[in-house]
Amino acid sequence: MEAGEKGVRKTALQFGKTGNIEKTLNDIAYKKGEGIELSLGTKRLSDQYGGKDFAIQVKGLECAAYDPRSSWGHGLGTAVHNKGGCHLGSYLIALEHHFGYMPRHTALSKAHWVIFMEDIFTAVNSLQVCIFSVFGILTEPPIPKYLPKFVLNIATMLIPQVAISLMDWSILSTYFWSVTGIKMNKWDLLHAGKRINKLERWMNVQMGMVKEDDTLPDRFTKEKNTAFPGKNTVVPITKMVKRYYRLRRYTNAGGPSTSDLERLMKTKPSSRKLKKKNTS
Repeated sequence: MEAGEKGVRKTALQFGKTGNIEKTLNDIAYKKGEGIELSLGTKRLSDQYGGKDFAIQVKGLECAAYDPRSSWGHGLGTAVHNKGGCHLGSYLIALEHHFGYMPRHTALSKAHWVIFMEDIFTAVNSLQVCIFSVFGILTEPPIPKYLPKFVLNIATMLIPQVAISLMDWSILSTYFWSVTGIKMNKWDLLHAGKRINKLERWMNVQMGMVKEDDTLPDRFTKEKNTAFPGKNTVVPITKMVKRYYRLRRYTNAGGPSTSDLERLMKTKPSSRKLKKKNTS
């Protein structure tokens, strides 16, 4: 719609005009008419016609309907997610905006929290449990539940590792234990999530992904004007990605080194098989 509005390409789609949307969706699905081109996706269309600055996609995947200018950590999570512009990589907007655990417009410690939530979410996805249930679990311990928000804001920004350790996700590792019989504590589960994330990243790099792909569209990094008066800002994505890479130990190639992967594979979690009880 915006490409048509700006004269970048011809289209029957217009903002405020809804009558042809259902037909367009069907044309995309069955590759008919304008749907043939639209089925290529936002990235390929912007490569072909122009408009990359307002093509709202990351790594070829269109971003979910969250403006990262209102939640910088969520913007970082979108930029570095292995899948691309998906909000389910770390969903930091919950901690920044919905729960108010940390200031939204600061880059401080956001890389720590994106990494933590990425690893938790990846582990939970492996358990086939809804990732949004994680927030009810993480925030249930007394300290995050009852501590005043201004104290939480300070703790999450200045001592993120301590703040993370005060959360409790051990029930998730207990799920794994109950199914497999292998005892796993909460840190083992987090380690498993880290291993999966880095393996995914390594595979992406083998398929051609580069560190320059870990960014956001220009609209979020260069345009301050938003629909929310008094909140005009851009996302300092370069600074946060640099910090994220340092914490993840990623190389200039865009992913983990061979030695880092080997270390992850060799690291033994504190898990142990439980002996079956004699029920005879």
